[in-house]
Amino acid sequence: MKKVDNKRAVISRLYLKESNHKNFLERQAMYAEIEAQLMADFEVTSSPIDVKIVQEDIILMGVISDKKERDRIMAHALSTSGVNRVISYLYHSEIAGPKPRTMSAELAPQFLTASKKRKKPVRPKAPKQKKSKIVVLNPDCGR
Repeated sequence: MKKVDNKRAVISRLYLKESNHKNFLERQAMYAEIEAQLMADFEVTSSPIDVKIVQEDIILMGVISDKKERDRIMAHALSTSGVNRVISYLYHSEIAGPKPRTMSAELAPQFLTASKKRKKPVRPKAPKQKKSKIVVLNPDCGR
């Protein structure tokens, strides 16, 4: 894991499987419920938001517009039944740091003057071939 670039954290909590852990179909139902809530909420406009469920922990990943939207997404995830915790890796501009500066450059005067037009090379044309006609005598032959 040390060689992975741009990682934020490594969570090394592996739980022993207990009899009350959810099976595959129950986890898929939980995933479908969260996705349906996110799609039905018209104030959550960022897409796609990646939802992973690992041992009843919900992991949210994606790029969103602001903190208010993150709070709405977290509320949907926390309202799901049978959740241990919700881990958010949602990235928005409020935690991004200083705003990027727009850089611009001007062309040097020598490039602004009209340049000489180059002549395109002339390719010889291929001779025209006669079209052959195909005659079908029995159209039902291939059935």
